Amino acid sequence: MKHFDKHYHRVPLLFLTLVLVLGGCTSLLPSERTVLVSRWKSFSSIQKDFFKIGTGFEKNGPPATTEAELVRLGFHPSVSSNVRVLNFLELKDYFSFRTDRAQAYDSAIRYCLSAGNHCKGISLKVSNIKNRRAGNVLLDLFNFQRHKIKSGWQFNAMILLKDGLVVYKQWHGLPRINREENKVNPLGPLQNFGESVFKSG
Repeated sequence: MKHFDKHYHRVPLLFLTLVLVLGGCTSLLPSERTVLVSRWKSFSSIQKDFFKIGTGFEKNGPPATTEAELVRLGFHPSVSSNVRVLNFLELKDYFSFRTDRAQAYDSAIRYCLSAGNHCKGISLKVSNIKNRRAGNVLLDLFNFQRHKIKSGWQFNAMILLKDGLVVYKQWHGLPRINREENKVNPLGPLQNFGESVFKSG
């Protein structure tokens, strides 16, 4: 009995040691990176190339870019992945275009869509996003606390061409993604079980 008590009293000390040793080892926590592969390694580099595209509709802007020049810049499915080509009908759905409200749309969009099958679109989605967990390893392992960090960047673009010339371009994105989520579960591994019991009651 004394032998059992001797080892029993060592359990809290062992657990405390694990907390101190593993608590700061965030490298043991899982992480993942999602990359839509492209030639661009940063948000600023793809934005810089995108601004080189001319539409012919911009005042004091560059002349209309040709489809061959889009290939050189990388905004074309023949040289880049994650690039989608949209036909005339798909573009109408994309812009929710209605003939009876045509005047509400940008003149370049109307100009292209009025050409029917002579109009096509190029849609580009590029991102580099990393998800990782940080904090105390044991608290995370036993689901008492989860600290998630999401970082990276994302760039989306739409380009319209009529007869091989760019007439419209639009972009949106997130130059810097930095999002943190901290979730505390007082019941630890029993949290989900406890919530289901309260809901059923």
